[in-house]
Amino acid sequence: MENKKTYAEDHVLAMFEEIKSQNNLVIEQYSSINEKYDSLNEKYDGLNEKVDLILEDVDEIKSNIVDIKAELKVMNGKIDNKTEKIISDDHENRIVKLEEVTLITG
Repeated sequence: MENKKTYAEDHVLAMFEEIKSQNNLVIEQYSSINEKYDSLNEKYDGLNEKVDLILEDVDEIKSNIVDIKAELKVMNGKIDNKTEKIISDDHENRIVKLEEVTLITG
């Protein structure tokens, strides 16, 4: 024996309205989630652009560091050469003075 329930038309309409209301609520929540997703996606794209700019800046900084190192190497070479020349000149002057003293005393 089957137990069939019967509902009054008003009750069925009320159930359909409740289902419709719940469906509208789900649609609203989905729309809200979709809007939040779109907003996050825009922020993500903006963040990606900023990261790309930062990476370009870092590459430029690295290039500048390489250039600075090369310039420092050249400058250090010039300083070393100048220092060697000063020391050489100083030694040469001492030798000349010693020769003069030797000639005078000898």
